[in-house]
Amino acid sequence: MFCSRARLSGYMSALEEKGILHDSTLIREGDFRTQSGYEQAMSLLRDVENRPTAIFGGSGLQCMGVYEAARQLGLRIPEDLSVVGFDDIQTSEFMGPPLTTVHQPLQ
Repeated sequence: MFCSRARLSGYMSALEEKGILHDSTLIREGDFRTQSGYEQAMSLLRDVENRPTAIFGGSGLQCMGVYEAARQLGLRIPEDLSVVGFDDIQTSEFMGPPLTTVHQPLQ
């Protein structure tokens, strides 16, 4: 739980530093699994009127679910939707296209 709150806090801080107001209706909370990423992405991407152009997933596994949701909706990554993940999981380079990811060297 701490990890997800810290990542959300970092997201909010980055927006604030750039003078960008956040839209709380675009924030989805779930766990770091693929199914959660899929479900949360579908809830965002089905709304054609307010569809985001980018999704930042809390984990690489979540982003695998985002990729699947985008595929099912006929969205192309990165042409229609940018996706960024966290944790630099080994499989991210094999996703099509390879996932842009934040690498955290943990000790």
